[in-house]
Amino acid sequence: METARQKQAVRRRFLEWRRGLAPSEIEAAGRRIARFVQEGLPYVRARDVLVYLSTGDEVPTRPLLEAARRAGKRVFLPAPPEPVFRLWQGEELGRGPWGIPVPRGSGVFHPDGEEVVALVPVVAWTRAGARLGRGGGWYDRALRSLGSSVLRVGLAYAGQEARFLPEEPTDERLHYVVTERGWVACGPTGGGTARRAEGGEA
Repeated sequence: METARQKQAVRRRFLEWRRGLAPSEIEAAGRRIARFVQEGLPYVRARDVLVYLSTGDEVPTRPLLEAARRAGKRVFLPAPPEPVFRLWQGEELGRGPWGIPVPRGSGVFHPDGEEVVALVPVVAWTRAGARLGRGGGWYDRALRSLGSSVLRVGLAYAGQEARFLPEEPTDERLHYVVTERGWVACGPTGGGTARRAEGGEA
C-alpha cells in the first residue's frame, strides 16, 4: 500500500507538470518525437507496431499511426479490458470499454518471433527503464503477456524523466524511451545517453 501511495503522489506531480505544457509545445515535441521514432533502427526493422491512441497532453501518436501504415507496417491498437492489441487498417474505430476507441476487426496480435515495437504511454520514466503509467495497470499486464520478443519503447517528454520511481513486482520496464531530444537506451546501470536517431549526440 505504501508503494501505491508513493506512485500516486509522483503521478499527480508529473501529470500537473504535463498539464502546464502549451498546445504549441506539445505539437512541436510530438513532431520531433515522431521523427525520431521513425528514424530509429528498432522501428525501421519492425514489421508490426503496437501503439496507443494519445489523449489530451500525452505525446501525440496520430502521426505515427498514419506513418506506420504508409510504411507498410501492421498497426495494432489496445483493446481493453483484455490485455490484447487488435489490428487497425485505417477503418473508423468503435467505442470500447472505458470509452476507449478500439478497432472493429477481430485480428489480435500474437508474437511470432518477428521484430515488433510497442510504443507505450508514459507519465514518468527513469533511465533504468522504470515506467509510471496512467495507473490502471493495463499496460503492465499487456506487456507481460507479450513476452521478451517485443521491444518496449516509451514515448515521453524529456521533462517527465525522474531520477527514481517507486516500483512494484508487477511493474514492467522499458527498453527505450524516445523524447524530443532523441532515443534513450534504458538499462540497470541507468540507461544510455540520449542520441539522435541518426547516431549523433542529442
